Amino acid sequence: MNRTYFVISDIELGKKDLFDDFKDLAALLKFIQIAKETAGPISLIFNGDTFDYLKMPYQSDHPIYITEKISTWKTDQIIRSYPEFFDTLKEFCQKKEHQIHFIIGNHDQDLYWPIVQNQIIKRIESSKNQIRFQTNISTPEFHIEHGNQVDYFYQINPNQVFIKSKNGKILNTSFGHFLISKYFINLKKNYPDLEKIYPRDFVFKQYPEYKKTKNKLKNKLLLKALLLNNPFDKITSFKYSKILKHIAKYGFEMIDDEHFTEKRFETLSGLYPSKQLYIMGHSHLNYDYSHHYTRNIITNTWREEYTLEQNGKIMPKEKSYAIIKTVNDLIHNVEFKIIKK
Repeated sequence: MNRTYFVISDIELGKKDLFDDFKDLAALLKFIQIAKETAGPISLIFNGDTFDYLKMPYQSDHPIYITEKISTWKTDQIIRSYPEFFDTLKEFCQKKEHQIHFIIGNHDQDLYWPIVQNQIIKRIESSKNQIRFQTNISTPEFHIEHGNQVDYFYQINPNQVFIKSKNGKILNTSFGHFLISKYFINLKKNYPDLEKIYPRDFVFKQYPEYKKTKNKLKNKLLLKALLLNNPFDKITSFKYSKILKHIAKYGFEMIDDEHFTEKRFETLSGLYPSKQLYIMGHSHLNYDYSHHYTRNIITNTWREEYTLEQNGKIMPKEKSYAIIKTVNDLIHNVEFKIIKK
């Protein structure tokens, strides 16, 4: 069978508040329109973090324990905030050979709730035959997943996405989810724009107070959360030892994505060997590298992020997406598209 796959990641739609960093709706709708107008069967793959449940407050709070009630409330906020997005997906689904895949990432783990999936399917006015929610897409020749599963800070147990707690059934969230909800969300409140600017070293030089506040928060976290308590006791069943090994080797650094990229692809290829193509998101960078018979791609984020150049000028980061064309279920062509500002 012939099919074209359009792959995009890290859009992070929220509810248009302080914590919602998505801005370029016109570019996103244009991308979907390009996919819609392409001839033949089309798979539109939202490769994780399509929605930003993680940073979105529940009313005025950022709870650690995520119940079905919290996730359905947040889904309703997203649907209300971006009607044009869902209307465009509805139009895309008018052709029966078109499919939508929501791969679940670390910012939209709430998509594991069946009721949340039904909310989205109902809004798009389609069916489970056309709209699918999954952890990855793997064929004999290519593998697509968000990337958090090869990142120890954001890994979850895919075989146990829910756990029981004193609050009832909750999401079995990652260590990174705990860190952001408990600690770093306050940094976002106080410095809403600075966390979107890279590289960090340049930002810290320009804004020393931001660096001081962040380092103080790290030290507090290291003492209270890592040395005195095991935050995994009631939050997640994932192995705490992996986090400690990472900290011992790299320090408390979990967002230097370029530094960890090669290792993450190495891990991914070990889990899913002998593929010609691996595509991830998660890392918020443009990456396209071929080695021997394997090609590794990372599609960049579509939320607003910026690069601080050495001359002090702030430039918007380039968005990207990938296209896979298959003939008789085999890869015919792969394109990595960067949207120039």
